[in-house]
Amino acid sequence: MPITCTIDIPRRRLNSRGHDLVTFVDIKDHLAKHLDYRASGFTELFDAIGTHTDITAQQVERLVQRNRSGMARLTISPGAIVVDDSFFFGMARMYSGLCESVGVRIGVFRDLQKAEEWLDSLA
Repeated sequence: MPITCTIDIPRRRLNSRGHDLVTFVDIKDHLAKHLDYRASGFTELFDAIGTHTDITAQQVERLVQRNRSGMARLTISPGAIVVDDSFFFGMARMYSGLCESVGVRIGVFRDLQKAEEWLDSLA
């Protein structure tokens, strides 16, 4: 399974973890599956350390378009993406910047602890 997720109810956080290759379909399905949590105030920590992706810039834009549609009816909580692969990092930064334009805060980090601290500071 390319993305696994556990739910930390006391911290109101989704802890997601990427494995091996994470594709556009994997990310799209993951976002759809957990939208209710993100809309009910759960932040998300997406740990993609050690993974890689083949997502394209056009596919990143499609993911953001989905967020734009969701924002019309829901408030989406912040999320943090932690990644060490340079290409994946660039795609995550693109996603973050485009998400900001639709009101969704996404931090992109190379260090898991810094991402956790950032999410904790928003609570």
